[in-house]
Amino acid sequence: MYHPIKSSYPDKNYVLMNEEDRRTSNILIITDPKGPMASGPLTSGPPLRWEDLKFFWIEAVNRIYNPWYAVLSATVLDNTAKRVAAIQQTNRTLSVLANEMEARYPDLFFEYIIATPAGIVRALGGSFTRDLHTLLGMADAFSGKILCVTRYYDEQERKLTDFFTAGLDYYDKNAGTSFCHVLQIAVGKK
Repeated sequence: MYHPIKSSYPDKNYVLMNEEDRRTSNILIITDPKGPMASGPLTSGPPLRWEDLKFFWIEAVNRIYNPWYAVLSATVLDNTAKRVAAIQQTNRTLSVLANEMEARYPDLFFEYIIATPAGIVRALGGSFTRDLHTLLGMADAFSGKILCVTRYYDEQERKLTDFFTAGLDYYDKNAGTSFCHVLQIAVGKK
C-alpha cells in the first residue's frame, strides 16, 4: 500500500532525542480535572462547596507540578535518590498548602494525598494524620471519574469527611489506559 514519503519517516525531533528525554517526554500531569462532579455544599464543612474543592485541587497541582514531575521522571529513569528527594519536596509543599488552608478556614482540617491504584500513599500533606499508608474506595478515579464522596476518614473519631479525588498523572500518555496516581483532598471539621 502506498504511503506518502513524509509519513514514512519518523519525526526527526523524536529521533534526535536521547533515550532519557524520549521516556520523560511521555509523562503527563493533569492540571484541571474534567468531567461531571457533585455540586453544592460539603457535608462536613458547610462554608465550602464541592466546586471549591476542585479549585483547591487545581491549586495543589500547580504548586507541586515541578517536584511531582521530578518524581515521575526519576521513576521512569530508575533514579531512586532523586525520586525520594522529590517526594520529600512534594510532601513539604502539600503540608504548607494544608497549613495555609487551615489558617484560612480554622475550624476545618485539610489533607492532601497522592496515591497509586493499589491505594498506596506516595505523598501526603496535612496535619490530621501522619500514619496513613493506604487508602481504599477510590478506584473509579483511576478510570477518569471525579469522585466527590463523604465518609469517615478516621474510624475512631467517627467524624464525616469530604473527599475530592481526581486522576493526577500518566507515566506514558500514549499507552496509559488509567491514571498512575490520583490526588485526593480530604476536608473535615476539627
